[in-house]
Amino acid sequence: LEFPEGSFVLIEKTTTVETGQIAALLIDDQDATVKKVVLNNDTNTVTLIPLSSNNSYLPQTYEVWKDRVRVLGRVVQAVKVY
Repeated sequence: LEFPEGSFVLIEKTTTVETGQIAALLIDDQDATVKKVVLNNDTNTVTLIPLSSNNSYLPQTYEVWKDRVRVLGRVVQAVKVY
């Protein structure tokens, strides 16, 4: 569990991230999400791994160009509010 419910995240605006980093992403210009990123340059895909305790959220793999996955920024800090 990376971000407990109610956490705030600080995002550094950038258009690129590396495998293993946590990023804010926009998918098909509609769905924004914060996930751990795993890049696969051989297949031009990206797998987004949820960091939630909710088991209904599963890793999703997208074709970078077909699904128009765009990096909005990189998570640099998370704060839990009590």
